[in-house]
This record gives sequence, structure tokens and C-alpha cells, in this order.
Amino acid sequence: VYGTRSERGIVIVADDAETSAWAQVAAELGQAGYQVIVLPRPEGDAAATVRAASDRLSQRGATGVVFIGSGRGATAALE
Repeated sequence: VYGTRSERGIVIVADDAETSAWAQVAAELGQAGYQVIVLPRPEGDAAATVRAASDRLSQRGATGVVFIGSGRGATAALE
């Protein structure tokens, strides 16, 4: 998880090749006061994996979570 405990959370789901680029964005968002998780596009039950990431942010105090999907990860972010 990037950033410290915050009420604002972001889950980013990206293609494997884009994960490191999104990690840089996540670090900047963490410094701006968000808590952020970057996931490579999950295989199998993508919706459950994305929900689990959201739940983790909620456990850390996030009261609102935004989902961002990039490439094939966009479908998983919407599920």
C-alpha cells in the first residue's frame, strides 16, 4: 500500500507491463494524502481480487475508494 492511512483510497488495476509505471503514480498519490494499491490484472476471479484490495483500504480507514483500470485491467476495475 502506498501512502499512509487516509479516508481516501485508490485501487489501480493495470496490465502487467504497466504495473511499474503505475507504481510511480501511486507513490505520488500516496505523498498527496491517498492510500493506493496497484494490482496487475488478476487471473481468475478478478472481481474478488479487486474487492479484496478495496476491503484492505477500508480496513486502513478509507471511507471512499476509487477504481482505475488501465488496458486489460480496466475490465477488472469495473467488475
